[in-house]
Amino acid sequence: MRKSSFSLLMALVCIIGTLSFPVYSFASDSGATAGGVAKDATATEWNKLSNSLSQVLVPQNEGEVVNINYPTNFETQCTNWEMNEYNFTGPAKRIITKITSSDPYTVAPTYTDHSIQLKRGKGNSQQVRIDVEYDLEWSFRVEEKVAGVWYRVNDRIGSVPQVDSFLVNVSSKKLNIVPKKNNTIELNLFNPTDSSVMSYVNVLYQYGQVNWYMKTKPDDTKLGKTIGTFAFSDSRDTILVDIPFTVVDTTPPTGTLINPIELELGQTADVNNFFVSPPQDNDRQPVTIRPDSDPNKLILGSHNFGVELIDSSGNTANLSTTVIVKDTTPPKVISKDVTIDYGGAITEADFIDSVSDNDINGPFSFSFDKTKPTPDNKKVGIQDVYLEVSDPSGNTTKVQVKLTVNSDNVAPTGDGILQMVPVNGSISTKPLDAVTNLQDNDDISKITAKYIKIPDTSKIGLTEAEVELSDQNGNKSKVTVPVFVHDNHSNFDNQYVLSSQNFTAYSNQVPASKIEEWILQESQSKAWELSSGNEVSKQIKVIRHDVKPQFGSYTATVQIGNLTKDITINILDAKDSIDVTIPQKVIFGSTDVQNGKVSSPSYKVKNNSTAKLKVSLEKMQVDSSSTIDVIWANAAEPSGKDEKVKLNLSSLEDFQFPMIELHPSVADQELGILNSQSVGGFQIKGAYYEKYQNTKCNIQMTFKFEAV
Repeated sequence: MRKSSFSLLMALVCIIGTLSFPVYSFASDSGATAGGVAKDATATEWNKLSNSLSQVLVPQNEGEVVNINYPTNFETQCTNWEMNEYNFTGPAKRIITKITSSDPYTVAPTYTDHSIQLKRGKGNSQQVRIDVEYDLEWSFRVEEKVAGVWYRVNDRIGSVPQVDSFLVNVSSKKLNIVPKKNNTIELNLFNPTDSSVMSYVNVLYQYGQVNWYMKTKPDDTKLGKTIGTFAFSDSRDTILVDIPFTVVDTTPPTGTLINPIELELGQTADVNNFFVSPPQDNDRQPVTIRPDSDPNKLILGSHNFGVELIDSSGNTANLSTTVIVKDTTPPKVISKDVTIDYGGAITEADFIDSVSDNDINGPFSFSFDKTKPTPDNKKVGIQDVYLEVSDPSGNTTKVQVKLTVNSDNVAPTGDGILQMVPVNGSISTKPLDAVTNLQDNDDISKITAKYIKIPDTSKIGLTEAEVELSDQNGNKSKVTVPVFVHDNHSNFDNQYVLSSQNFTAYSNQVPASKIEEWILQESQSKAWELSSGNEVSKQIKVIRHDVKPQFGSYTATVQIGNLTKDITINILDAKDSIDVTIPQKVIFGSTDVQNGKVSSPSYKVKNNSTAKLKVSLEKMQVDSSSTIDVIWANAAEPSGKDEKVKLNLSSLEDFQFPMIELHPSVADQELGILNSQSVGGFQIKGAYYEKYQNTKCNIQMTFKFEAV
């Protein structure tokens, strides 16, 4: 199996003169103190929450919400926070994990990482206890003061569950009666009962049974809006409520239609004349007559005809009768002479400019007079044509017109057939094979064709060819032939082209989630729409697969529209890949301000692979954000106020390389060979010149790892 290699870019950030690295110490009692710091640091915002909860008054209306906001997870950033003999730097949090209510029927609490919501329920407790469970968490960088000097010790990360309780006050509910908006009563028939009156209102809150009596009766003697006043009471409260009503009338109007009704086609009819007597209604207002169709638009024949009667209150009555329509009038025709090319198609309708008739719906029939010669579309010159135009009732009008036939000057036509051609392939050498739907005013077997444009097949996508068609009289036309160029990984149907490739990956490269997106990316799946040539790769889906993160051969099916393609995915064992543990960032700084020394902590590289690894420093670059120059170790010491630094890389543990100068010119320096599970180390050392405060030395080192 071929071994693989890769390069890794590592960023190093240095603020010269601001960091020192003494020997580490490990204090055992800083953990308990860290918890106290975390609690003290977050106490201010937590006390604000306590004050807010103790002062809040939950409203009386059900569903109303009180929001109490605070910083996300009460997070507080400690900077050099001193307690006992320690100094703590880092975040402290109180992460709420659960909130409960002693009476959720009255107050139901919910929470997010930055707020608590108290929602008023149906209950009526005066005071409710809210229990808040949370985890007190901290993640501190710790320093210990020894003999007046701060030394870095072990970081402290911890989490302790806590519970605090708070009492919140709740507004008391009172009897609340809300009238409904759409109450209706019948004209002159209002007779209130317990069930009817209670159906006109919504009781939002009550204490005991609700009783009522009518104080002012609504006026039900006329249609429209009115109001009645009612007194409602429970065991504690009595309130007056104005209830809105709408007085309605549900009695439909009456009338009798004539049956049957006879009309001449085209005669103007008035639906008011269709009644034996005018329609009437009990409200003595005019009745609206609404026919189900326009009688003046009825065609010949017998029709069921309906009428809807509507009174001023909207009550309706439906009546029906039969309407018989007759027609005895022939159509009126405006004709026109016609000129066509040789062999052109001609129909009777071509000679008609317009037809009008009392039967506006037609359809009219056109025919050549059978007693006269039939028009000839290949007889050059002028000839007489005789027509007959009839309406649906058989009424007929005769017409005489002229037809002029020109000489042949019509070019043949056709449609290009989509050609599917592989990359760098050729289109058919027979142009007529790429054209369909040939048409001409003469014999199409005499049409000839040639290519006047050959498509470019060097790249995937939609292009075109052009074919010139010629008839025997020299008439010519151009046909565009669409050509789609595809690769050898492509499938296609009549709508899409789908390209997808088999691929190989290591088992540790198979993602735990979004594996379908990974398959599409690794298989280089692409798709195009045949009709437009547009790339539509975002519409591709993986509809099935059996890929697992272990050695083996698997199958996936990709799809766009109704087009699918199966691809093979070979998964190799991850143990055959390179796996190393390296520092994410290397930091170095001045260890002695007075004599300009530069040093970093020691850093380690571990080979987690089963194969041996060759580790090299591929290159070193100075970032543009640096404010100090990096010079060679053998360069003359700077004079004046030049800010310079000399750096080199020293080996530790299994790395035994000679000291390597760090300079932009350095490249391809081998650090050593690491056996499986072995560890190599390195350290940055050097010297700086002139100022050191607020000086930045940002360099990038690229390490290369090769399996050997």
